[in-house]
Amino acid sequence: MAERVELREALGRTSGASAPTLPEPVRDLPSFGPYALLWAVAWSMLAFIAVPWGGERALLLLVAFLVPVGLLLHVWNIGRHGLGPLELVRVALWPPEWWGMWWPRTLRRPNDFWGRLPRGARAVRAILSAIFVLLPSMILLRERLAPGPDDDDMWFAISEVGLVFAAISTMAIAMRWALGRGLTGRDAARLLFGSTAPWPGWTQGPLARLLAPAKGTLREPERDSPADYRRAILDLITSRDTSASVATVDAGLAARGLVSAIEECDAELTRLRQLSAPSEIDRLSAQLSTLEQNPGEEARQLVALVRRQLDVVRSVGAQCEVLVHRRTQLFELLRGIWLHLSALDDDVNDAVAGRLATLCATVESALHADAKPVARAPIH
Repeated sequence: MAERVELREALGRTSGASAPTLPEPVRDLPSFGPYALLWAVAWSMLAFIAVPWGGERALLLLVAFLVPVGLLLHVWNIGRHGLGPLELVRVALWPPEWWGMWWPRTLRRPNDFWGRLPRGARAVRAILSAIFVLLPSMILLRERLAPGPDDDDMWFAISEVGLVFAAISTMAIAMRWALGRGLTGRDAARLLFGSTAPWPGWTQGPLARLLAPAKGTLREPERDSPADYRRAILDLITSRDTSASVATVDAGLAARGLVSAIEECDAELTRLRQLSAPSEIDRLSAQLSTLEQNPGEEARQLVALVRRQLDVVRSVGAQCEVLVHRRTQLFELLRGIWLHLSALDDDVNDAVAGRLATLCATVESALHADAKPVARAPIH
């Protein structure tokens, strides 16, 4: 009984480990199961497709079942040390660590990242998995499924070419989709086709922001992204039992309003900075200095014109400074909402809820300000 408990606890710990360490009796099972399954399928197909009925087919079928029978004997021996055979068979059918395509959900490793991949990445892997199974099957079964005239054989060839084209098109569209999300070619290939076994790159770097949070956890917002703060705040609100409270509802509305205001600031800053680039101020200043050294009425008129241009550009630069200050203050309020919600437990701590309500009132005032600097809200 003690061995049974020890093995179950060790298997359970693999769900949270980045590199699971299985007990010695079951350490070889994850690589044994898929190998035994592939061995049985390959030899069975060869027996039924390439060999007529008779003793030779029986011998090939016997070969096909040698490795699976060896696996079952190994599982039976381990079962005598504690765990039941069915549970060990499930471990034996875990995919290899290099595997990245579709695999039955119940047979995946507990710490596999498949379930956290974006839906598009999982769809691409599932489509490619189906094509990789269907295409060799059509080739192997071609004579049996299309034994008729050449026309039927032509349709088979067209279908095979279509599957190849579908695989190439799927991979090309998927890579374009991944690269459009700011990934390098290597990271895009890892996201779409690479192994889903634990790997530091899944939780660190650019891939981490595309993955869904681990079950029971929430992904923290990216440091400088208002939109991701909004996402994190809304995820936090919906994950709590307090999601229907007045404080959290107001916080969600305030977060949406802040992000919209920040995006407006960003759009206006982009427009104004095109008019007030430092190089433009330097150019006008140099031109003004040159014109002031020239006598004549025309030069004086040009000096007045350039001075006015310089004043307008400097005025636009001042507006940019005001907008930058406002954006900074709005982002601090957004970060404050995140910090207060993170400190709010499911029982709605009154003190934290009170500070959150005060912060939401400050946000309301800031959003109605006409591009003026916002008073810094205290963040406790």
